[in-house]
Amino acid sequence: MINEDTDWQLQAKRVAQGIRCRVLDLTIERNGCYLSQALSSAEIFATLYTKVLNLEASEGPAIPPLFPGVPGANSIEYVTGAAYNGPQS
Repeated sequence: MINEDTDWQLQAKRVAQGIRCRVLDLTIERNGCYLSQALSSAEIFATLYTKVLNLEASEGPAIPPLFPGVPGANSIEYVTGAAYNGPQS
């Protein structure tokens, strides 16, 4: 029996599995990468983005611009990724 209390948990479980699959795809595609951190945090990110954060749709473009670099005195073009999370609902 699925109810409101367990529905979000099932959704988070599916999202976490999707994260793991995507990380594995990237690992294979790039002939290896650091896999452990992404796999161990899948449930945390899935829970945050399906239940806890309550964010609206992303306001950022589907394909982001090239990474301009980290913030610093010599990096005046730095932008945050805030638009990709969308406003809090």
